[in-house]
Amino acid sequence: MDEQQSEANARFGREMSRLRRLRRYTQARLAKEVGVSQGHIGNVERGERTPDLRLVADLDHALEAAGRLEKIWSQLSGDGEPVWLDDLEDVERDAVSIMETHSDLFPALLQTEGYAYAAMRTFSPWPTEEEVKAGVKARLTRAERFASSATMYRAVLDASTLRRHPDNDPQLMAAQLSHVIKLIESGRISIQFVQSGWHPGLIGTFTLIASPLAPEVVYVESAHSGRLIDDPQAVQRFRVLFSDAQAIALSPPESLRLVREESERLNHA
Repeated sequence: MDEQQSEANARFGREMSRLRRLRRYTQARLAKEVGVSQGHIGNVERGERTPDLRLVADLDHALEAAGRLEKIWSQLSGDGEPVWLDDLEDVERDAVSIMETHSDLFPALLQTEGYAYAAMRTFSPWPTEEEVKAGVKARLTRAERFASSATMYRAVLDASTLRRHPDNDPQLMAAQLSHVIKLIESGRISIQFVQSGWHPGLIGTFTLIASPLAPEVVYVESAHSGRLIDDPQAVQRFRVLFSDAQAIALSPPESLRLVREESERLNHA
């Protein structure tokens, strides 16, 4: 088995294992569902055996994956269009912790409707008005789902975020800061700001997402697209970057003080 095939097998096996655990199936039960031995299932999950197309289809059906496993295997084997190994919303829904950095904006899960609209219109000027509104609606749905969950949330942001007013509208920013203050005071989130000129968070926007039933992943975002990475070595490198950013950031209480000061300044301007 060559290195490329081994990597494809390993990635497929990790996703198969995640879906099996979400279904609360044992390897023995899944083996019975698809008509193979428990050892065969274990070998596929560990990436030690290459599944044939029939088994991939049977696994997809047994795990009610709605075609996801088939699409993933098609992409990994070089026969299909690229797809993310998982959907960001699905990963967020199962998360026990989310840790992210952003050098320019408050992250999507913390945005008000007005802030989200201004951000999408400014940083993605090519979509139509209808597409922007749909994007804002989807973003708010994610934020509402997050707010009702028990997910632990940590963010490290550049301090310039506080002074970067969307659409040069101080009142819109004041509303955003008020929203963030409420989230912090509720104990739902923790934010730390970095005031130094250069810091690890400047590498770009990324989000580390941990789930009890799946390997930790990192979501890397750009203005045009985003992708989920589940390679353990890559995820560990991003964990180090996040820890380095936290180490030079202000403490959560000091960061909350900065938000309050800027909020008061805007409200009394």
